[in-house]
Amino acid sequence: MNLFRRTMLRLALKGADLTLTDPRGWEHLLGSGGPTWAKVPVNEKTQLQIAAAFSAIRLIAETVGILPLHLYRKTDRGRERATDHPLYDLVHRQPNEYMTAVEWKESMAVSLATMGQAYNLTTRFESSGRVVSIQPLHKSKITPEVMADGSIMYWYTTRTGQPQPLRRRDVCPVRGFGNVGQLEGFAPHMLHANTLALAQAVEKYGAEFFGGGARPTGVLTTADSFKEEQRDAIRANFNKYVRESWLSGMLPIL
Repeated sequence: MNLFRRTMLRLALKGADLTLTDPRGWEHLLGSGGPTWAKVPVNEKTQLQIAAAFSAIRLIAETVGILPLHLYRKTDRGRERATDHPLYDLVHRQPNEYMTAVEWKESMAVSLATMGQAYNLTTRFESSGRVVSIQPLHKSKITPEVMADGSIMYWYTTRTGQPQPLRRRDVCPVRGFGNVGQLEGFAPHMLHANTLALAQAVEKYGAEFFGGGARPTGVLTTADSFKEEQRDAIRANFNKYVRESWLSGMLPIL
């Protein structure tokens, strides 16, 4: 029951309804990109199963990861590297205790390329307020909300499923390509769900086709004669049966 309540709360925070007749809430919970023309679910993980998408995202992430990231300060003569600033080592060498700067930048690039948004949680010393750690968070763990006074509150879902409010100073968001007025960037797997689903469907079809020897398993024959509309109805019903059986995993399309 506690798991169900936490699930309902997370969906409420994300603005998704969960009912037995409306699948949109469940799709949001499962991370699906929604229904596609190919009837194949797509999310930020399944798109990485496509070789072309994985190669492109990996190239982008690794390229961004090796780019140097320095912290500068303004001076009368222009700018200079602020190597003595407490944040310099965090962004240039090691943002937290388990990641290097390269791994941190790669993780943000992957999040931007797959979900259109990247979030980081900043940890500070209570006494001085100095940032001592920058930790990337999965986009599904953070939900931004504009408050009545115009400020932004970030709701962070902890490991126990409890929502925790975070102020802007505690979160470092990196917004990807997005629309005007939106707090988060476009998720590519949402915009291009049909294209990604088609690639997965074609790959599955080809694998099952060649896995079955690349030949049909049978042919429908009859000695009776049919009118054209009867023949078309039989063909449509048979195609529907084969398609539904394939989607359910019971029959390979050959």
